[in-house]
Amino acid sequence: MIPTANYAANHEKNAIEERFTEMDNEIERLTLLARQGEPNSARELAYKYEHGEGVEQSDAEAFRWYMVAAEKGDAFSCNAVGLFYGCGRGVEKSEGDALFWYLRAGEKGDSWGWHNAGNCYYYG
Repeated sequence: MIPTANYAANHEKNAIEERFTEMDNEIERLTLLARQGEPNSARELAYKYEHGEGVEQSDAEAFRWYMVAAEKGDAFSCNAVGLFYGCGRGVEKSEGDALFWYLRAGEKGDSWGWHNAGNCYYYG
């Protein structure tokens, strides 16, 4: 049997639908684990909300899930929370809270946390 253009189009359509199903399942899995306080899943879910990958983009949801991961000690998420506070993305802008989270990120080993904290001190 020789594949026809119709066969190829259907195959491509099925592959795309399967990928969307996989994305839905991934979001559900990440959400379930993040709700249980698993920091890597919360960070990954936050990133997806921040960038609109498989979910509708939402700064408020991104901040929420970065905070879950940050409170569990995830260094990347601590810095991200600082950035969200510093820019007022998804949360009320607060330079003091931004500095707190940058310092916490730095203490956890995130060099960008130290960099951002230094910028706070330098630029005021």
